[in-house]
Amino acid sequence: MVRLPVLVEHEWSDTERGEQRYFRFSLCYSSNYTQCLQVVDILHPYELDYLNQGLADRRKQSYLAGRYAAKCSLSGAIGEGRLNQIWIDRGILDHPIVVHPNKQNMQVSITHCDELGAALAFPEAVPMGIDIERIDPTRIDLFLSQLTDWEKGFIEDLPFSTEATLTMFWTAKESLSKVLKTGLTTCFSLYELQKPTTVDAGIVRSLFTNFPQYQTVSVIFGMYVCSITYPKKLCIDFTPFLNTLNERLRLCLT
Repeated sequence: MVRLPVLVEHEWSDTERGEQRYFRFSLCYSSNYTQCLQVVDILHPYELDYLNQGLADRRKQSYLAGRYAAKCSLSGAIGEGRLNQIWIDRGILDHPIVVHPNKQNMQVSITHCDELGAALAFPEAVPMGIDIERIDPTRIDLFLSQLTDWEKGFIEDLPFSTEATLTMFWTAKESLSKVLKTGLTTCFSLYELQKPTTVDAGIVRSLFTNFPQYQTVSVIFGMYVCSITYPKKLCIDFTPFLNTLNERLRLCLT
């Protein structure tokens, strides 16, 4: 059975009130639309109905890559090897909702960019969001237009190119918007960043002016930026994972 290449998988766990909580990340690569069609069998019947609603090929490719990554992350978390038995429904705000008899209160955040699809499975009690974007110089003006004057003041403080820094700010905010289930429907100034700080291996940690209960970790790999937003109270060290993501994908995508 043909499957998309899974470039990176990572799992964490922690203990809260004597119970283990699991978090799982999966990232896959689809080289083309035809390859993506090989994994149609992982779709739940309701997902297949959506796919057949006349979507453009490019949209089908990103949908399949995202769903495949999401189900890979959920499969290990909920113990379901039959991926087509996991239904990722769409909420009224277009956010993903996991439907499965044994979902164990697990939910998922999904992102896709170009040929990449990635997902992060997490317990409902610990809301999280993930976003991956390509560093694209043609989007500089768009990203700048969404910054507050405060944020513009520390663009040059990070040791990256302007377009990489602006892309990182954007992914941090978009990953927060997924946590809040607002998507891009809210003014980005509401997601204003405090001055980000770099840690080991170029990992950047960001806090938010209006949402002090959350923080974001970001990493640049090749021509992409990945950001994960999660509650500050979550005591998980993302540094080893982000280092692995950075090193593995630099080899795969350059």
